[in-house]
Amino acid sequence: MRPLLAAALALAAAPVAAQQQILPQAQIPGSPLITARISQGATLDTNFGLEDPRQGNSYFADTGLQLGLLSETELQTLSIGLDTGLRALWEAQEDFRFTFASPTTARLDYGRDWSTGGIDVDLRFRQAEQDADRVLGPNEDPAAGGDDLERLGINVTQYRYDGAIDLELAQDSPSSYTFSLSGTRIDYDEVTANRTPRDTFQGEAGWRLRFNETVSGALNGLFIYYDADNAQQTQVRFGSIDAGVIYQPSDVLRVDFGVGYAHRERRETERPASDNPVRDTSTDSGPAARFALRYAFEDVT
Repeated sequence: MRPLLAAALALAAAPVAAQQQILPQAQIPGSPLITARISQGATLDTNFGLEDPRQGNSYFADTGLQLGLLSETELQTLSIGLDTGLRALWEAQEDFRFTFASPTTARLDYGRDWSTGGIDVDLRFRQAEQDADRVLGPNEDPAAGGDDLERLGINVTQYRYDGAIDLELAQDSPSSYTFSLSGTRIDYDEVTANRTPRDTFQGEAGWRLRFNETVSGALNGLFIYYDADNAQQTQVRFGSIDAGVIYQPSDVLRVDFGVGYAHRERRETERPASDNPVRDTSTDSGPAARFALRYAFEDVT
């Protein structure tokens, strides 16, 4: 358990935080809604770095900032958000410094509908500190034994970027189309064996032909690409295509079933530290089946 102590005895009866919130005025229909929230706090920590033996007391003051913008019309939605902060840190045996809040997040969501379809765009950014220098193995129990202080010996900052685009076309006709593209980039300010920069991209396309109000035919394609900046320079490519049927008796229930073909390819560098590294490729191909069940529960909140 991480020991914490209040910054002053007088603060024991009241939390060490002051919050200020800018409340929105009465919103005019169709106009943007802007929100802002500021929070402040001060803390004294008796063992900030979880060190044994402890190095002394650490002091830090946090100023948090949350900003939001929401613009909605009947056909279009735009939402922007930022959640960040600044920490003034005087760590034991260290120089005074400023750091960003962890995690710091930013987002942008945009959606637009029209008579025959729509588009949605989602962008995300997240910056967070990770304390563990060594991740637990599959057979290690974090609750067994004492605290493993050696596992908490370094601070590394992770940067994560996410983006997605969804497009629907011809939704009012018997023959309709859907497209989806997403990607994730994960990076670190310090690269270790357990912290590997990597990229993942995924693309999907679908065609739906409605036979009647309940049953439709479907053709779907999927492609996934993974690239890791590790010692083996791992790359994975996966693709599949399938044809099937969609049973949708109502807006609440939908069942998808399809059969098709899938191909997977993995490339890695064997013996990367040797004088003669070898690029190895393994592939798997064969028939594939797809099944999906979707049921919309009632909102009970």
